[in-house]
Amino acid sequence: MQSILERERHADSELWQFLQLEKKWLKSVADRHVQVWLTSRSGDLEPQLQAQLRSQRRRILARIPAAELKLPDSRSPLTPDLQNFYTEIVNGARDAIQGSPYAKAMYIPWNLLPYPLNYTIFATEALVTGGLDTGFDARALLALLTSRVINVHSYCLPAEPEANEQTGLDYLHEARRG
Repeated sequence: MQSILERERHADSELWQFLQLEKKWLKSVADRHVQVWLTSRSGDLEPQLQAQLRSQRRRILARIPAAELKLPDSRSPLTPDLQNFYTEIVNGARDAIQGSPYAKAMYIPWNLLPYPLNYTIFATEALVTGGLDTGFDARALLALLTSRVINVHSYCLPAEPEANEQTGLDYLHEARRG
């Protein structure tokens, strides 16, 4: 049985997932700008100062144009940096599913994923349609995300395969009715 605090965290997990996604993107943008700045001044700075600059992302983010800080969407060209960002999202989803008791179950609760389901699907599709090598079968993960992840909190869906399938089917039937 879960505590009240754990249930509250699950209730806010969609917001938490989105905040984690934005945090990851902003860190990626700041790191890229720090790296560009450091390579332009490669001989001027000692290693200790370089480490300090890397740790001060907020100051760096304040100088980056707002358009660059927005999350990438379908109109964003697939650059190597964006490919790395999408790969991290997809790897996070794969690891969360594989490391959970739901790995062999028919249905997987959406709040198990580290990032929002719709953006995880978007990132996986971008990698699949771009024909990019992710080191594993991204098409299989995409099929899993679109067919087995359902809008149920993890405390509502049992992890045992037989009970999971029946409860998942019950939720799906209830969702179609109402």
